[in-house]
Amino acid sequence: MKLVRRAALVALGLSIAGGATAQVQREVGPGHLPPIARDYKSQIVSWSRAFFADPAAVRGTLLSDPVLIRDDTGRLLWLVCLQADNTYPYARQPQPDRHAFGFAPNYFSAPNERRFSTLTREDCDARRLTWRPFRTTSHARLR
Repeated sequence: MKLVRRAALVALGLSIAGGATAQVQREVGPGHLPPIARDYKSQIVSWSRAFFADPAAVRGTLLSDPVLIRDDTGRLLWLVCLQADNTYPYARQPQPDRHAFGFAPNYFSAPNERRFSTLTREDCDARRLTWRPFRTTSHARLR
């Protein structure tokens, strides 16, 4: 009987502590995650080599400033979006072609990755982002 009471008290304590932790984790602030990796742009360029039929298509694209978000799995990460020109003749959609990337320590989420992709185009569309021309020294390696 005493063992059952102890187990019930332990379970109650863990559930209360778990609820308090969940409330704190919902808040997203810059202090909760280290700064984005310096090489995040080169990781996007590496991904684009396999994704775009013409790797030079990265030229003329826009890149959003990193934004701290929580994805659908609850993971805290940096969201960076790539907006490619969608004026080529075979484009299926009239709106810009956007791709969402997630960055965290020891974590990289890119579009069409089956194991880590937790972000979608809608993550880019749902937020007010600051867009800048995508210029990086890595473009020279695309030729």
